[in-house]
Amino acid sequence: MNSQIVKSGETFSLHVGQGITIANTEISWEFVEIVEDTRCPQQGNCDSPGSIIVKLENIFREGENGKKSISSTGDGKSIYQLSVSGKGGEMSTYIVVGGYKFSILKIEPYPDTWDQPIEQADYVLRVKIEKTDEPDYLEQLE
Repeated sequence: MNSQIVKSGETFSLHVGQGITIANTEISWEFVEIVEDTRCPQQGNCDSPGSIIVKLENIFREGENGKKSISSTGDGKSIYQLSVSGKGGEMSTYIVVGGYKFSILKIEPYPDTWDQPIEQADYVLRVKIEKTDEPDYLEQLE
């Protein structure tokens, strides 16, 4: 995995296979792949905007606070699939792990027509990491 260190509050881009580690933490994220992209193309006339499913891998080693990400594989890794819908390139969804919010602000490129598939290597996530008091993502469901 090609990884970079980022600070809370930073906005950055991630390509498939790239990852980040939040500075001064043991929390890492990797953009694994786009599982499915059914977004309505710019040139399309659709009944719904469609969606895109992003697969992320998170590594969070427990610290003194005892927090952990649910659905852990036992080695500190968790896999998340986020479904994002909306027509146009601007969208927002997020996940919270270890007191940090990982927000997907934009996914590019946006499909132009149905007959021009986007290659995995061409996808780019525009992401922001922020410190938060919100509960961990899956803890909200308990």
